[in-house]
Amino acid sequence: MSKRLLALLSCFWLGAICAITMEAKVKFNASLVDLRIGLDVGRTVFNAFDIFQWLLMPVLLLAALLCKTRDILILSLCLLLLFAYQSWYLLPQLSYQAAVYIEQGIHSGGNHHWLYLTAELTKVILLTWLTLIAVKIKE
Repeated sequence: MSKRLLALLSCFWLGAICAITMEAKVKFNASLVDLRIGLDVGRTVFNAFDIFQWLLMPVLLLAALLCKTRDILILSLCLLLLFAYQSWYLLPQLSYQAAVYIEQGIHSGGNHHWLYLTAELTKVILLTWLTLIAVKIKE
């Protein structure tokens, strides 16, 4: 049961990341959405998504613990550390940069956006790997 739950949660989270990533890009293609509005929407969506992911994380960690598999535990802890870095460091930096642009029209620069994107891609790899390992385990 725990391996099925882990695979289900990993796939669900993976799908959510893909959907949010697509939304982040597509919204800027809308003709009525300027950069300020797009950044405000993005900031709101990503902060809500951050809360959603924190709700998933303890359930995923519990399922990983119940699997009692070293590889799953290591991957789950890597996911936790990466997500904590994203949530507690990168997201606040990006929110601040968006706020500065929205309020003052000033692009403050930095590579936080690329670091966040790299973290998202790494989470996709970790979640895919977790799913594949969980599916192979015999309970």
